Amino acid sequence: MNPKIQVTDAAAFMGITLQGAYKRIKTKQISASKLGKVSYLCHKEARKLFNLKCIPSIIAFELVKGGVGKTSLSFHCAIRASLYGLKCVLIDLDQQANLTRAFRINASNNPVMIDIIREKLDIKDSLLNVAEGLDLLPSRFENAMLNTFLLINAFPLDRVFKQLIEPLKTDYDLIFIDCPPDLGATVTATALASDFIVSPIEPDEFSMSGLELTLN
Repeated sequence: MNPKIQVTDAAAFMGITLQGAYKRIKTKQISASKLGKVSYLCHKEARKLFNLKCIPSIIAFELVKGGVGKTSLSFHCAIRASLYGLKCVLIDLDQQANLTRAFRINASNNPVMIDIIREKLDIKDSLLNVAEGLDLLPSRFENAMLNTFLLINAFPLDRVFKQLIEPLKTDYDLIFIDCPPDLGATVTATALASDFIVSPIEPDEFSMSGLELTLN
């Protein structure tokens, strides 16, 4: 995977003309690549061009109802943020592993969250690079046992994920967490570790009920 941003999009993001964007690219000695007649930048060039600064943040996508776009939003938000030059990491906690599959990753031989907690592994050693400026902690079906494992072993839900994920802020600008569609220990621990929670809904009764349950 090689995400890219067109120079026209970069100009719009900076609020300047296309000519102004090319001038800034030239001034900063950035090499814009070409695909046909379209000029584009990848993460490294965008980081140099935009030079964005942000407070490192943990952003969780949570809602008890499935099929509302949590995985799609976390996938696309992380990619777009990386194309604005921010260094991002995605954490897939859903046992369905749709986010992991979206990056065409087979996690059968890679540690996932339940392995990290159970075997006391360093989360940084378990991350996979999936694109320039973008890393992933994948998931697989074994994460279905995570709720039960956390409860049986009486892990403090206000600290179990926070202690693992908070240190990632030294290496990443944004940390995105894709949660399973439930309200178990995994989702609770994620909420308590997060700076922001995104709860996407569709305009229907079931989504609104799911939002109310999640907020409660």
